[in-house]
Amino acid sequence: AQNALREGLLQYDLKQKVFAKVITSLGADYKVSELGEEYFANFIKTGNPNGKKLLRWPQNNKDGEMYIMELNVTARTYKEPHRGRYLFLDRYYSLKK
Repeated sequence: AQNALREGLLQYDLKQKVFAKVITSLGADYKVSELGEEYFANFIKTGNPNGKKLLRWPQNNKDGEMYIMELNVTARTYKEPHRGRYLFLDRYYSLKK
């Protein structure tokens, strides 16, 4: 799922670059695209998306709390609000196998 999410973000990022050059009213989208590009470049170079001028992208693990990184004109992170629901569904469907 993580790879699919990253792939989706990368596709969004690349598409926004193309469209932003054609339609000038997408200035905010272009800014979001540039922000995403900085995170991707850091991740490609170092294996870590975080950089000096960027909001820290929190690391998640399956046993701890999960955080979501929202890339918008201003990036923000927040605690995943439905963690208990997902853990329940994981346990429920793992018993069905």
